[in-house]
Amino acid sequence: MSGAKVTFGKDLKASLYAGRLDLSDSAVADNTNGDFSDKANIQGITLQYDSPESKLSGGAAYYHLSTEGFKGLVGNDYLNKGVAYRNGANDSDDANIWSVNLGYNFDGTSRISGAYAQNTEADNLDHSWQAFYNYKGAQPENKNTWGAYAGYRYLGTYTSLFGTQDAQIVGAKGWEVGADYTPFKNVVASAKYFNGKGIESDRDAQTLWGRVDFLF
Repeated sequence: MSGAKVTFGKDLKASLYAGRLDLSDSAVADNTNGDFSDKANIQGITLQYDSPESKLSGGAAYYHLSTEGFKGLVGNDYLNKGVAYRNGANDSDDANIWSVNLGYNFDGTSRISGAYAQNTEADNLDHSWQAFYNYKGAQPENKNTWGAYAGYRYLGTYTSLFGTQDAQIVGAKGWEVGADYTPFKNVVASAKYFNGKGIESDRDAQTLWGRVDFLF
């Protein structure tokens, strides 16, 4: 995003921002016939609570985007089977997306978390959600530490405009598992596997992803 952002607060942090957002490399551009050559206007607010003294964390957010690219938007045939952004006239140039998330740490090693998002302007592929369990985690400074996770995601194309997951495919639903390991100090190896189907097409969607980070 090109624009301005202001964040304030400690355990409860609030962020306000506004600017222009390039959607040409986004999931919604990849999965549809939309023309996102012009940048979208965006305004947003996020609230997030995360205190080291609390096992509970959570937050909420709201985003408003506007661009001509949303008008006449139709999903691709691979995952979304030509599903329109809106039924009828399909002439909206807005996206109004809100989201909530919640997490709980059991004992310092186990954590469950979930999140839900909804685009109230879209009529189809208009929501996303996920639920995950995490166990431990690789620590770059400590050799032989490791972590693993497993969970389920459902990512609607018109809501998860920028999917931040490495293995999960936007426009699909399914299970994901992953693990990370520190074989040497400041070296972390990660692997993830997603297995699911297109939300509308029901076609198989699978991804195997890996990475090695060298930290200095």
